[in-house]
Amino acid sequence: VSEALRCARDVGQSGWAEDLLAALDPQVRQQVSRSEAQRTQPDELSGDLRVSAQWQGSEHDLDLVILPPQGYRVSWLGAPTRAVISATDVLSVHREGLALRGAEPGRYAIELVRSSPGSGSVHGTLELTVANARRSLPFVLEGQRLRIATVDLRLSSRLVPVEGWEGSAPP
Repeated sequence: VSEALRCARDVGQSGWAEDLLAALDPQVRQQVSRSEAQRTQPDELSGDLRVSAQWQGSEHDLDLVILPPQGYRVSWLGAPTRAVISATDVLSVHREGLALRGAEPGRYAIELVRSSPGSGSVHGTLELTVANARRSLPFVLEGQRLRIATVDLRLSSRLVPVEGWEGSAPP
């Protein structure tokens, strides 16, 4: 029941969640309330390229999309790539997260798209994390799709000395 309530709230069905709670036996309602209070945070995004967005103004789901240099689309549904995808809040009408682990160097576009036809302004903030660099970008989605950011992902090497080792050659 706790999971059903969480899911209903995440997809904007708070009225349904309250009706379900009201229909429960008072003892069960207490157990469910305790379970909800103890619930863990959703899985964290994993990868060197992480994107999360929060928004207001849409009663429908929006989807984050990463467009790698090869031109295909990466969403929570997957992608034809060797990179590993992780996603959070994929059915929420208020937020979503998407990440790539093992992304190849190149230029990546970050888009937000409506998952179903709709109109009206959607205001929000995109959090973009690449390695240890983080940016917060406000956005306003007016149409069906909005390109919010472009990421130029490069790999660079650096020589780091081994601590505690003295000499010119390893033993």
